[in-house]
Amino acid sequence: MDRQDMRVSDAERQEVVDQLGTALGEGRLDVEEYDERVQSAYQAKTYRDLVPLTADLPGLPVPAPLGEKRAALARARGGEPPSRAIAVLSVVFVFIGLSVLMSVATGGVLIPFWPLFIFGFWGLARSGRYGRR
Repeated sequence: MDRQDMRVSDAERQEVVDQLGTALGEGRLDVEEYDERVQSAYQAKTYRDLVPLTADLPGLPVPAPLGEKRAALARARGGEPPSRAIAVLSVVFVFIGLSVLMSVATGGVLIPFWPLFIFGFWGLARSGRYGRR
C-alpha cells in the first residue's frame, strides 16, 4: 500500500492544523484560506488529503505517521523509549501519598493500606489479559 493512501490519525490532523495556525500567524495565509484548510484537514482521511494543505508553505514538513515519529524519537534518544515501569511506579506513589494523607486527616488513625487491593487487582487483570511476563 502506498503511504499516501494510508489513513491519518486525529493527532496527525491536529498537527497540520497547528502548522496552518503558525502560517496564519506569520501572515502566509489569510483567515478565509486558513478556515478552508482547517476544515479540509479535519475532514482528511489519508495522507494524500493532508499533503496539499501545507505543500505551498515553506518550512513545514509533510506529516509523518506517528509510528515513524516514535521510532525516530527513540533513535534520537539512543535506545528504546522508557519502560512502563515509570508510569506504574508513579501511580503507586500517588496511592501511597493518598493513603498517608488520609491517615493524617483522620487524626493519625492508621487506615489499612488500601492501595494494595488496587495493585493486586491491577496485577491480576494484566496477567490474565497479557499472560505471564
